Amino acid sequence: MEYSFQAIIISRLSQVIVLFLMEKLTMFGKQIVLFGLACSIFMGGEAWGAAGWTSYGTVAELRATSMNRFYVKLNVTSNPTDCRNKEWFYRDYTRPGADYMFRALLVAVTDGKKVRVYVTGICDIDAYSEITSVSVVP
Repeated sequence: MEYSFQAIIISRLSQVIVLFLMEKLTMFGKQIVLFGLACSIFMGGEAWGAAGWTSYGTVAELRATSMNRFYVKLNVTSNPTDCRNKEWFYRDYTRPGADYMFRALLVAVTDGKKVRVYVTGICDIDAYSEITSVSVVP
């Protein structure tokens, strides 16, 4: 499984920091660090997973929101991400290319075209995968 460069760097850096802190802190300090680490893992807003293209599939739902992002549900058979939800994807409106991706997905919905998306490996709090590209086939 292929992981993004950023995910590998963050993972290695966090391991080094935890090892350093465990060596230097008192027992109470170690407990605080472990508690903070557990909170960041289980309650964090984003998680990292694998990046890559999904298989081609149809758009089951395209949801425009006022929450600064759009969501799309795809009927795909393969998805390289480690995010728990394998069908739902998102893109923030403020990110480059979001409007073009939304339009491409809208065309796919209206014309019944198949699409695939490129997942970044970032999972949001709902375990949806962030996307950076959309590909539509005729």
